[in-house]
Amino acid sequence: MSETQAINDITLAAVCEEAGIPRASAYHFFPNIEAIFLALRFLNAIEILEMVETVDIGNYDRWQGYLTALIDQCVTIFHNDETKAKLIYDTNTPDFEGDEFGEDMDHQIVDLVYKRLSERYEMPNFEDIQNTLLIAYSIVNAIFTLSYRRHQTITDDYIQEANTAFIAYLRCYLPEKLPRKNR
Repeated sequence: MSETQAINDITLAAVCEEAGIPRASAYHFFPNIEAIFLALRFLNAIEILEMVETVDIGNYDRWQGYLTALIDQCVTIFHNDETKAKLIYDTNTPDFEGDEFGEDMDHQIVDLVYKRLSERYEMPNFEDIQNTLLIAYSIVNAIFTLSYRRHQTITDDYIQEANTAFIAYLRCYLPEKLPRKNR
């Protein structure tokens, strides 16, 4: 349904009808349509995190290459399944009060990026750079949101903008060539 309709136009009754289940049965699992979308966001976030984890930092000579590969991996996920991008970036996606889940996923991605970078490079202490990484990640998300809302996809121009902004922002805090760890 989310492939053919705006997220905000989908009702619990329509989901039940499409799934062929009585509405009364659906309420046992999902009290409202927002709960269904939250569950979908949760499943999508897990899948995205698993895919991002597959990017091997050892394949890149510099930290910038690794970060560009992360962005490329995310875009590939969104292009392969437009409903994922729609659930994250569409203007009609329901707001989730407090959205602790979204914030938790942001932190998990930032933790992963730091972990991978610190496996290969001499990185500042996590506490000293955690907020910087979170801001950089938020910049990429903002650019993806703008692209999606203007074009209903993440375009090549906006991918380039996301890469440029991500790396340029982090260059304010990380040297161009991070010292590698001795192994």
